[in-house]
Amino acid sequence: MRFTIVFAILLAAGVGAAGSASAAPSSDAQQGIGPNLPVEGAIADPDWLRRPSGDDVADSYPKLAGFLGVAGEVRLACAVSVDGAMQDCKVLAELPTGLGFGSAALGMAPKFAMRPRTVNGAPVGGAIVRIPIRYLQPEQDAIPAAGPAPQPLSEHFQVLTARIAKALHYEDRYTAQLEKALSDPAADPAKEKLALDAVKAAMVDKGFWLAQLQRDLSASFNEQQLAELAAFFESPTGRAWSERGSKMGEAESKSIADQWPAVIADARARFCGQVACVAAARVASPAR
Repeated sequence: MRFTIVFAILLAAGVGAAGSASAAPSSDAQQGIGPNLPVEGAIADPDWLRRPSGDDVADSYPKLAGFLGVAGEVRLACAVSVDGAMQDCKVLAELPTGLGFGSAALGMAPKFAMRPRTVNGAPVGGAIVRIPIRYLQPEQDAIPAAGPAPQPLSEHFQVLTARIAKALHYEDRYTAQLEKALSDPAADPAKEKLALDAVKAAMVDKGFWLAQLQRDLSASFNEQQLAELAAFFESPTGRAWSERGSKMGEAESKSIADQWPAVIADARARFCGQVACVAAARVASPAR
């Protein structure tokens, strides 16, 4: 999933002793990781030759954090090589922890380069620089005002919808999709579970999954048809169809993907049999 990211890389002075960031109270995540205080002997005013682009930051945004729209802050400490590259970088602080912001920032370190210090006019390595990095989500648009209220559904219709949802394991399937969407190897498994529980609770609170099913069914079926559907899905044949239907869909998708290149090749031959086309073998790179 791709998220459009507004980012800010704050390049400031100073560094302390590099080490692992300790877990901070959740309230600190709203306040940031604190000021970037200067330290004696550190590079106070780095002259940057190269910095990560907006696309670099967007590409490195941790998956789980991006899904939830969570911002993050990281402070790196890096040694500067004689050619200005970042070396031996370590995470000094990271908020929130467990979502992969620290490892994401470390992965961007090679994209930084600065003018190294000089001694007697010659560049030298070994100086330390501190790099604060902020991952920011764009401001969200205001939630649009609710449209006209839908026609209220009868109690019987709602009961029938609940029966179908239960027979189709509707909530379980939504949960499986969520688990797949939220899976992030860079994240702490405990944080993944916390995120999944938060999304599920929000969906239940908003009546999301059942309300969506009710809207879909009410747009296509009347109560009599819905009663017949419920009876079918609760029958042995309906349960078998429900259990095997997803596997059939996956097999069908794979079959279509496997056959698609041959279909395109045939279509191209048919089209080029009626329209002058350039032979693929004769296509050459543009002259330089």
